[in-house]
Amino acid sequence: MSSVAPTAAEQPPIFHAEAERSPLEAAVASELAEGLAASGFLVLPSQMEGFVQVGAPVEGHEVVNFGTSKKKCPTTVAVRTVPGKLVAEDAAPAVCPVCGGTYTYGYHIYAHLGGFRCPKCGYARPTPQYAVTEITAQDVDSSSVNMDLNGRDLFLHINLPAVYNIYNAAGAAAALDAFGFQRAEIAGALASFDCGFGRMEKFDLEGTPGRMMLVKNPAGCNQVLEFLQNIKEKFILVVCLNDRPADGTDVSWIWDADFEALAGMAGRLEQVIVSGDRAQDMRVRIKYAGIPDGQIQVERDYARLVEQIAGQELPVFLMPTYTAMLELRQVVIRHCGGTEFWK
Repeated sequence: MSSVAPTAAEQPPIFHAEAERSPLEAAVASELAEGLAASGFLVLPSQMEGFVQVGAPVEGHEVVNFGTSKKKCPTTVAVRTVPGKLVAEDAAPAVCPVCGGTYTYGYHIYAHLGGFRCPKCGYARPTPQYAVTEITAQDVDSSSVNMDLNGRDLFLHINLPAVYNIYNAAGAAAALDAFGFQRAEIAGALASFDCGFGRMEKFDLEGTPGRMMLVKNPAGCNQVLEFLQNIKEKFILVVCLNDRPADGTDVSWIWDADFEALAGMAGRLEQVIVSGDRAQDMRVRIKYAGIPDGQIQVERDYARLVEQIAGQELPVFLMPTYTAMLELRQVVIRHCGGTEFWK
């Protein structure tokens, strides 16, 4: 395989769950910075939070910031880090990577993302050149937004649902514009993009619509649960929890995710099936979230699980952790058809 010399890199938000893979979020940021040490890069740091930008940009880098516009998106979104509590103060304090001070926030988007500022040294969220200014529509398959594209207005229909994919699309639009693509080309690419590799990926389960939604930490899990709250019809939910190194061996994070939101889906949430190496832990978590035990099924065998959900009358949403996604996806493809993620 030949090597590729990239010319751009998008720096994503770093969540507290990464701490198990590296001792501190700052260490993860440092590793990212080391990987981008060569000059000539176009760097796109997500300015929803401050962990990934440490100090001054590397000489020779062009930095393009993207995110949301406080002016047009002022609503404070509660941080859900303790089950049943929906106030931003419950979040673990975000630490300034410049001086070690504790951030204050003018507003939150979700988790530690939002309008941060360090009162100790003044480090703060810069105004992004590329910003989502308004979310005009959201449904089970897509989102529509207005975006400030470095001083120019652009309407985007994004062929991906959920708020976190709006941020991903904003980063992609920023990179494409910086490389000289026309607005019509950018809009067309995001409108026709297909979901893949367990990231809101669609499957035909013998006539049953299925969607696989990878979850790795409380922040991302809460975004998936928020997406499920917008489902208007009855559905079946499958949650697969593993605790292997690539997932994180400490599964206590499931108690920081807002699974209590499932209880608010009564009348639409027909059944919850739990699977994976830690299926019993997930069963207990779902039960304590308010779902009746008789509505929860444990099925560890992925082949039997896929046979059960295939051909169902109701749509099926699958929430696996990383290694569970890899295994379950292979079984789904063998049983129901599909392509490898690189095709």
